[in-house]
Parts: sequence; structure tokens; C-alpha cells
Amino acid sequence: MARVEVAAARLEHIAPVAAGMRAADRDEAWAASLTIPDEALRRSLAVSRLAWAGLEDGRPFCLFGAAASPWPRIGVPWLLGTDGVERNATAFLRRNRPLIARMLAEFEILRNAVDARNTVSIRWLIRLGFTLHPARPLGPLGLSFHPFEMRRPMCTPDAGITAATTLASTAMSYMGASQANDIAQQQAAYQAQIDSNNQVIAQQNAQAAMSQANAQAQADREASAQKVAGLRAQLAANGIDLGSGSALAGQADLADQGELTAETALNAGQNQANQDLYQAGLDANQATVTTNKAGLANDKYLIGTAFQGVGTAQQLGNYF
Repeated sequence: MARVEVAAARLEHIAPVAAGMRAADRDEAWAASLTIPDEALRRSLAVSRLAWAGLEDGRPFCLFGAAASPWPRIGVPWLLGTDGVERNATAFLRRNRPLIARMLAEFEILRNAVDARNTVSIRWLIRLGFTLHPARPLGPLGLSFHPFEMRRPMCTPDAGITAATTLASTAMSYMGASQANDIAQQQAAYQAQIDSNNQVIAQQNAQAAMSQANAQAQADREASAQKVAGLRAQLAANGIDLGSGSALAGQADLADQGELTAETALNAGQNQANQDLYQAGLDANQATVTTNKAGLANDKYLIGTAFQGVGTAQQLGNYF
């Protein structure tokens, strides 16, 4: 039987996990932020306050942890792994539960989103006790993700609640609704910034695609010119007239082939740039939509406050 243990995550754990990352996690990383396995793992570790590696006989099969967020109370739990996660599910689950408690000691709320296609991770989250919410479009590709969360357990109040305590609780509910609205707006603003950053990245990618295409086209033309020069030298050495007949045609054919190769590189670069610019437009639209959602969340809060007093919290709905 394999020995399953958990250890502090280290940079040397990244390569084996990235190389063997299960398809569902690769797809999720790409759908969430257009990142490949190695980059997704490095980014996750870089922003994590807590991070561990799952080991099978000393070999890493997953990395996981809790990253900091713009809101001190909220941590972002994550896990990316190989098929070893499923192979060692029972033993790994036993070792996970204390670490979830460790995350909740660090953060009051654990919150993230899971790709709706990633059924294995969804089952895992449910077994760990997370609450999953209905799927909604997220990420640069607009694919469906289930927001999920877990909150730090709170003490149960004594049964004998006085009238004064009831009033205090009502006031706290009102304050909680206001805080929930603030969080909703902060989250929407944060997501809008991410969408705006994605737009800039897509525009930069478009510029890079054209720069690379122009460089490749230039290299192709220089290579073609060298071939033509080589042919002319060979023909001249054999005493063949360079300006007529098959010799002239051969030079023209080489030049045409070189130009065709260069044009192909330019066309490919232009196509990639067009795709990147299209993505930039999508990201810009998403940023606008998310910003509008921030305003909508605030409108819901104000309406609820005006007409329903402490019932405001119910008006906010799902503010993921």
C-alpha cells in the first residue's frame, strides 16, 4: 500500500505535478485564467499564505492551499493535481480535514469557484464540506463555474435571549447587510479589474503576434535572398548566363517561394492578432458588465434598506 502524506509545498514539487496534471485540472486552469499547468501552479504558490503538497511514497501528486484575497477575511482555497488525488482519495481526505480547519483559522471565509465540468473536484469539495452554488459564466472564456465556500463555525447562542439581545441582533443584521453589500461591490470591482487586465494582456498578445510574424517574415526573406545568391554564384561558376532562360526562371522561382513563405508567416500572425483583439473586446465587454453588476448590487441594497429595514440581507441574493 502506498504511503500517503502531506508536506509543506516546495518549488521542486511543481514540475512533477505539472507534468502529470489530470486533464480536468488543466482544462480548469485554462478556462479560469488561460494558464498552463506550470504557470498555474507557480502563480498559486506565489500568492498563497498556506500551501502543501500531497505525497505518494515521497512523490508529489498534488499541490493545494489557501491564497490571500483583497479582503482580509476571505481566503481562496485551491488544489491542482494528478490522478494520484483519486487514487489516494480516502487517505488524502483524512489528511485534508485538519488542513481545512487550519485554513479556517487563518481566514473567516474560504471562497473560490470550480469548473462545472470538473466533476471529480466537485465531489471532493462536497466531501470536504464546502457549499456549492449554482453555476455562472466566469473567466475569459465565459465557461460555467460553481462558486463554493466554507465559513468558520460560529458559537451557538444560549436559548435564553433577552429582548435587549434581540434588538442588538437586529442591529447587527442591518450592519451585516451593509457589509455584504460592500463585499459584493468590492468583488465586482476586483473582477472588473481582472477583466480589464485580461483585455490589456490580449492586446499585448496581438502586438506580440504581429511583431513575431514580421520578424519571421524578415528572416524568411533573408533566407530566400541567400538561396538566390547561392544559385547565382553556382550558375556563374558554370559560365551560365544569369539574365535569361532557365537560369533566370530558377532565380525567380526561388524568390517567389521565399516571398510566399514570408507572406504565410504574416498571414498567420495577422490571424492570431485578430483572435487576440477579438478576445480583448470580449474582456472589455465583460469588464463593463461586471462593473454594472457592482452598481446593481448597490441598488439592491438601497432598495432593500428603504422598504424592508433589516431584511436587506435577503435582498442581496447571491453576491458571488
